[in-house]
Amino acid sequence: MLAVDEHAEVPIQPINFNDISGHWAEANIKQAVSDGIVSGYPDGTFKPNRNTLLHESGQ
Repeated sequence: MLAVDEHAEVPIQPINFNDISGHWAEANIKQAVSDGIVSGYPDGTFKPNRNTLLHESGQ
């Protein structure tokens, strides 16, 4: 069983990737980041056209 604290505060980080502006999936990328599904790269990029490597997928 998984318990979730509905009152726990989750810090909201601004979504400022410098390489998604105008990309066809920009809104989806921002939503996935907001939902905590993806986070992008430490250099401030998301690299939306790059293939994801297995070690980057968390498996």
